[in-house]
Amino acid sequence: MTDQKEIVLKVAKDTVVEHLATSVVKYIEEGYRVVMACIGCMPIMQATKAIAVANSRTGPHGFFLSMLPAFQIVHFPDKETREIVERTAMRFTVIMRSFSE
Repeated sequence: MTDQKEIVLKVAKDTVVEHLATSVVKYIEEGYRVVMACIGCMPIMQATKAIAVANSRTGPHGFFLSMLPAFQIVHFPDKETREIVERTAMRFTVIMRSFSE
């Protein structure tokens, strides 16, 4: 087990890809384990595009990013009824590797 701090970035369908990519690179550089949490296909697409954009920033420095997907059950209040609902989220752990590995 590692003592690395984890930051969870919640991704929505209207998340700005460039902003998410900037956050991912910033937190990775600061030593965080970055996780992107997505519910639905549009947020998953935004997260995937953000990693592609982030790679254009880390690639010239000899590093690339990839995502390790996992499922996570989450509970939160429904917007209309305020009843607690259960959803399956995709949890993408961002991994940074050197091109020389």
